[in-house]
Amino acid sequence: MRSYIKIYCTIFTWVIIPFGKITAQNFSSPSGGTISFHQVRTDGTGNIFYPTILSDSTKVYDRPDTSGSVLQVLRFTKALNILAEGDDVNRVNVEAVNENGETYTYIKYTVMRWYKIQLKDQVGYVDASRVASCTFNDPKGLYKYLFLFGKIIKFDYATGQFVDTLQILSFRGDVVRQIDPRGWKNVNLLLSLTMINDYCGGGETTVFVIDANDSLSELIRTESYYDDGGEGGHASMVWLPITFYTGRVRHILNGDVENVLNTYNGELNMYQLPNGLDAAENEVVVFKDVAETAIVDENEEFLFNEDGSQRYIETETLKFLRWNGAELVPIEMDTDKK
Repeated sequence: MRSYIKIYCTIFTWVIIPFGKITAQNFSSPSGGTISFHQVRTDGTGNIFYPTILSDSTKVYDRPDTSGSVLQVLRFTKALNILAEGDDVNRVNVEAVNENGETYTYIKYTVMRWYKIQLKDQVGYVDASRVASCTFNDPKGLYKYLFLFGKIIKFDYATGQFVDTLQILSFRGDVVRQIDPRGWKNVNLLLSLTMINDYCGGGETTVFVIDANDSLSELIRTESYYDDGGEGGHASMVWLPITFYTGRVRHILNGDVENVLNTYNGELNMYQLPNGLDAAENEVVVFKDVAETAIVDENEEFLFNEDGSQRYIETETLKFLRWNGAELVPIEMDTDKK
């Protein structure tokens, strides 16, 4: 299972492809703090894909401050060249009353994220809440999908209106990828949204989003974590059917055709379906859940192998699901075809 669990022990920033050399800058914040802008890294911990303005009349300022001078006003779907990002953290003392009628004070933090962007001949700053960090089109070009901070908004080109929204609560979506939906019945779009938990043993969570029958919804999700105290870990994974131009179907881990080779063990991240599944190949989704639990003695002390490695018990659950054009349903095995 350890090949599936990724351990993260560093703080990261989203991946943005920079244009030209950028140096870190610090700005005095209107809230009294300091906004530190960081050059982004391409280390696999995040991405920004065709960032665009999310709404009309979006102001670009000469500094990360809404009281600054306005350099330009941008309209909906204007493409951006994002150079860096920084957060303005505001600390406010708030008074409240408890259940006994007593007044107490607590500290409330608000965060405003700014993007540093390259205009034609100058640099400006824009409120990140007015920017879709990733945008995608469906294969037929009927819709545009805009992603920001765990929210996906669907825009209909024909009507010129937003027609659907999916909010994934408490979810960032550090890495967002589009998956080819060819071969999937009634599907306009497939996305994978990965949130990387930036603490030791944190692992990651991936939510797969589908636009099927003109409605955005969560298809399935996988999670992984590892207890840095040695207790064990957990990982779930999914193989999605990918139909290639030749009509050939292969079940690829996370539907990620760009990373089919597992660089950890040298094997391919593909799953070979068994005989006896009562579904077409392009309908089958494979889900596996693996748990690893440390073995302890009667004194609750960890046990170790002769080579010094810690001993674990591993349990595995495998499910075959079928996309029927509306939802995922369990597949029954046809024992006569085994």
